[in-house]
Amino acid sequence: MDVLHRFGKDYRVIFMGDAAMSGWKAHFDRVAWLNPSPEDAWHYTSSTRLIDEQMEGKMFPLTINVLEEAMGYLAG
Repeated sequence: MDVLHRFGKDYRVIFMGDAAMSGWKAHFDRVAWLNPSPEDAWHYTSSTRLIDEQMEGKMFPLTINVLEEAMGYLAG
């Protein structure tokens, strides 16, 4: 994830994945995580719960309607 450190914190960042992966750390003010797994299944894996907590509620299910909500959040 060294590529993340090449940009200032004023950049907007989108992560996409099911969050069942190793830890990460971002230094950006606005980050959205798009999770293709069904939202009602997020509580089944500890990594997803951990990332959802770190994202402070900015993990979004990957659907068209919610994608618009996530982009609205990133736009500020």
